[in-house]
Amino acid sequence: MKKLRIPVMLGILLVLVQAMVSVVALYRIKRFDVLVNRYLVLLVLALFFAVVIVAGTQFFRYANIVGDVLSIILIIALIWVTNSIHITEKAIEKIAPKDTMDIMMNVMVVKDSGFNEIGTLSGKTIGICKMDTDTRDYCIDAATKMRSDLGDIDIPVNEYEDEFSLSQALLHGDVSAMIVDSSIVGTIDDTYAAIEEGEDGYLGKTEDGIPVVFTDMAEVLKSYTITVEAKPRDMENKGETPNIPEKKEDDREIIDTSVTPFLMYVSGIDTEGDISTIARSDVNVIICVNPVTKMIGMITTPRDSYVEIPGVTDGSGLYDKLTHAGIFSAQCQASIAALEKVYGIDIDYFMKLNFTSMRGLIDALGGVDVYSAYEFDSRNILGVHFKKGMNHVSGYQALVFCRERYSFPDGDYQRGRNHLEMIKAIFNKAISPALLTNYSEILDKISSNLETNMTQSEITKLVKMQLDDRASWTIVSYATSGINGGQQQLRCTYTAKQYKRSVTILDPESVACATEMMERILNGEIVTEEQLKDYFGKKTK
Repeated sequence: MKKLRIPVMLGILLVLVQAMVSVVALYRIKRFDVLVNRYLVLLVLALFFAVVIVAGTQFFRYANIVGDVLSIILIIALIWVTNSIHITEKAIEKIAPKDTMDIMMNVMVVKDSGFNEIGTLSGKTIGICKMDTDTRDYCIDAATKMRSDLGDIDIPVNEYEDEFSLSQALLHGDVSAMIVDSSIVGTIDDTYAAIEEGEDGYLGKTEDGIPVVFTDMAEVLKSYTITVEAKPRDMENKGETPNIPEKKEDDREIIDTSVTPFLMYVSGIDTEGDISTIARSDVNVIICVNPVTKMIGMITTPRDSYVEIPGVTDGSGLYDKLTHAGIFSAQCQASIAALEKVYGIDIDYFMKLNFTSMRGLIDALGGVDVYSAYEFDSRNILGVHFKKGMNHVSGYQALVFCRERYSFPDGDYQRGRNHLEMIKAIFNKAISPALLTNYSEILDKISSNLETNMTQSEITKLVKMQLDDRASWTIVSYATSGINGGQQQLRCTYTAKQYKRSVTILDPESVACATEMMERILNGEIVTEEQLKDYFGKKTK
């Protein structure tokens, strides 16, 4: 009897641990709310009978060994499930809108200038921009960090009225280096791209006829990160925060995403690393979701669209490029306000991604199959080939595919359509049951480089719905176009009042088509690609 007592006591202890772990796991699963009730009931019954069976084996010699092994396996599995839920909850917390934003300040020098490390700038004159108070302060903060790297020596600083004058000073040798907000570098390139031959600042064209821009002539020597409060930026030196329409998260009604149609804005910013870094929004897609009809409509708007940005461009008499709206706010408020103005809609959610999150997401999915309307070799990043039709791509290849525009007859318009194809490919891969049951791991891998205002409840309701019905979805897409076949025009913009840039003037009929498409989907109509072609005609091309 004494020989049996210790194994029996150990077995009873295992049963008690198994019962406690089962209760904790069920509580976490119920609170996480990703299982439909019938599956939850089955799980409760299964775990209850598992405890009863293991307990029963303790009264039979040799059977108790089998029961103990089963108990240990179940305890480990339930601990793993509980930990996975904890990891997922933490990941969802990480993708919530941030309270701070990062301003990346670049120290730039002319290529092949001989300045190959920060120490070589010791005693050299540095140029900064004073176009607004915030930018000047960020430049000074970066210069202070740079001075520390140089041994706390004084740095001669020249100030310039705007970023174009600053870039000209660097290219002409008036300063050895310049400190500039990384989010503004792209707008400098836009200015140079619009300069005609014979005009001041013209840098020529490549053999392919592509305008030479500032970043073809200059390079980043080092970057400094300035972390500030996440609020709309004053880019016009008004001394006050822009009055961009905001949707307070505390006041927002939580949507039951499993039964309520909604609109989400997807912003793709042109940076690597931390998602809180301020940058232009080169991808601007509105996703219209009707969970009842299983209908998704995607609308892409050209990055160069000449749009009003409410709360920013008010009273200036000028509009700006849609892509530039990304630099005015940390949580997409300016971009959302601009698109809501264009289409006359109310956007419920936003999702912000960057280059890092794009690669990470697709690699976490094991690659995706994306459709290409053209066979092409990337001219943006050499060495990557895509065939016409379906292509299986890794995260790196997907990023190349989404960034390419020079290989297509209509350039940026086809790039926008490629963005839609990539989102479609990601969605089709992500809704597979095998990946949905493992979405916590995927979310954890990309959470540092993704930001959304969807709550945990709103995310899990979608996952729960798809796991329950495993329904297929109808996905249609539409690319809003510009007037005159999308031919760009030269206009002064809010961020470059004295310099013209190439912009797209949106076609009112195309905008109306996109708006009606969204309305029909939100109202429960089924829209197919064939119907779109018949209904919208050439506007879907």
